[in-house]
Amino acid sequence: MEEKNVLNGVKQKFAEAREKCPGMSDDVYALTDYISLVVNDSLVPAGLSVCLALIMDDLQKGRNGFGQNEPLPEYLNNRKEQIIAQMVYIPQVVDAIADEKFAEEFREICKDVFGFNPPKRVKATTDSQYPENVRAAVDWWGNAVQSPKLDNGGDIDPVLMMMLSGKQRGHSEEEMKIFKDSLAKDILVELQKYGRCSLSVDYHPCEILYRAGEKIGLDNMTGYPWKTWMDISEEAVEVLEGYGAPRKTIWSSEKKEDFGETPGNNPMHK
Repeated sequence: MEEKNVLNGVKQKFAEAREKCPGMSDDVYALTDYISLVVNDSLVPAGLSVCLALIMDDLQKGRNGFGQNEPLPEYLNNRKEQIIAQMVYIPQVVDAIADEKFAEEFREICKDVFGFNPPKRVKATTDSQYPENVRAAVDWWGNAVQSPKLDNGGDIDPVLMMMLSGKQRGHSEEEMKIFKDSLAKDILVELQKYGRCSLSVDYHPCEILYRAGEKIGLDNMTGYPWKTWMDISEEAVEVLEGYGAPRKTIWSSEKKEDFGETPGNNPMHK
């Protein structure tokens, strides 16, 4: 009899998604937080896919099928369309929290059942020759283009957006290094000229992002997170990610660290 492919400690693994798989969107982490609350603690890949399907159904219907007459958490209910669209990136999270065999089987099920197979994320360390604020900025974009958030605040079918996101192609570490180096050099030019640099994506990227993406074949419509803006200065790096998103500081000269998402900033706990 073939041995089952089982993942244990599932709740804790999803609860630690921010640390295990950094650089995802807030909506992805809201989803992983919720999964950690409702999922069984030991699962085979098919079981996790069923859990994902049930959560998707609950979000579409605005209910909590896992609770006893309890509503969906407010954050999920308020952003259910965007979170459904971000489900496409759960295989990337599973890549980071599970062993390769489990992750590959889960990816195959997602491809067959949901129609998406997002590219595997790679890490490419930004050269230490660049200042900390520049490294923080390009590392953020390096993660963002591997899991682009296509959020325009409109009424586009979230399942359609999920399918668009799931068709992205993967990039090698060398390609990501080329992208980041190009971006870093152009940011430095802007900082030296003007003392700050702004990067933006409406539906298409600004010139600096476009030049970096063109070097590795990024799609200039779906390869970048929509409605996103970043301001880089010597004092801080700030981001607004998605339509109507709040301003978030990802680096500050005072603390000199990636502010990112932390358990204390978990929207599920508000």
